[in-house]
Amino acid sequence: GNIMPAMGTPSFFAVTSNANQQVSAGKISIVGIIWHNDDSAARFMQIFQKASADVTVGTTVPDMVIQIGADSEDEITFYGAVFTAFTFAITTTRTGSTGGTANDVTVVTN
Repeated sequence: GNIMPAMGTPSFFAVTSNANQQVSAGKISIVGIIWHNDDSAARFMQIFQKASADVTVGTTVPDMVIQIGADSEDEITFYGAVFTAFTFAITTTRTGSTGGTANDVTVVTN
């Protein structure tokens, strides 16, 4: 078990496509991310410091990309880093637009 949700407010996202997932359209502090990829191949989380309305997955260049292996879970700790906004998408390639189909993501904020 992880203790990250005890350190802030968790928001859960069941991601089944390449749709943008907006955590905040404005300034926000991110404690970390708990990510479970149930797909049978590696997936990429594209992170944008933009509101969802300003992101076109596959066209907008992500500010950060995190990769996770097939059928695995990981915790990514940001230690309360402040973002100007926070939107993410799960895709099959680093900067592409094809979405993952079975990912559970919890973003913990404070």
